[in-house]
Amino acid sequence: MKRKKSYIYCEFGKFIKKRLVELGKNVKWLSDTADISQFTIYAYLQGRHMPEMGKLYRIAKVLDINLVELVEIILKEGKTEK
Repeated sequence: MKRKKSYIYCEFGKFIKKRLVELGKNVKWLSDTADISQFTIYAYLQGRHMPEMGKLYRIAKVLDINLVELVEIILKEGKTEK
């Protein structure tokens, strides 16, 4: 029997997910529109990775979010990609 994976979204992930819901969009739409793989988007939502600046900019632009606000959320969590 397969175990169902359960992930807890990080604050960045919660923020992005909330915005997608507000727009009536899903991760596939974000992936296609921002030209970032769905696998990568899910990794961001789950806090396993944080986007580099170029991808963060594309996410902010597509979701019409202030880039500074996204950076502040990431810095508060203390997770940045090296």
